[in-house]
Amino acid sequence: MDDRELKILIADLHREHGALVLRRCQSLLKDDVAADDAAQEAFIRVIENIDRFRGEASPMTWIYRIATNVCLDELRRRARRATVELTPELQDALTGSQASAENMVLSQEQLSRLFARTDPTSLQILVHTYLDEMTQEETADVMGLSRKTVWSKLQRLKQHIQRGRR
Repeated sequence: MDDRELKILIADLHREHGALVLRRCQSLLKDDVAADDAAQEAFIRVIENIDRFRGEASPMTWIYRIATNVCLDELRRRARRATVELTPELQDALTGSQASAENMVLSQEQLSRLFARTDPTSLQILVHTYLDEMTQEETADVMGLSRKTVWSKLQRLKQHIQRGRR
């Protein structure tokens, strides 16, 4: 693929999927400026890695995954700076929205530490399962994992949360 064809491909991908990527970044970061930056970074990574796209998934799935990873990287950076402000949805996902109010309470510091120490795959599973409201099977399909792997990583996250409360 020559440079001209590559530019056309990238422009087409951005035109088709740019708005969805931006909405994804806004929903994860809850900051329009950071979301704009993350969406741009996602498309930079698309350009840098276009030759690695294997076509096993749709281009949208691949780009969406890149955008999610860019946002998770930003959230981890915020957590390391100890200034992360977790969205109510993510806090519910981490603490369990069905739990009583007093059992749900984790300090911002505890949540930040947990978030900073969680591996990227587990964070992505968390986002797809709780924020995107995907089933474990759907999450496994999108991520190329087994459903059992998704289930076990979610269980480990819940165990870490329970230990953090003690």
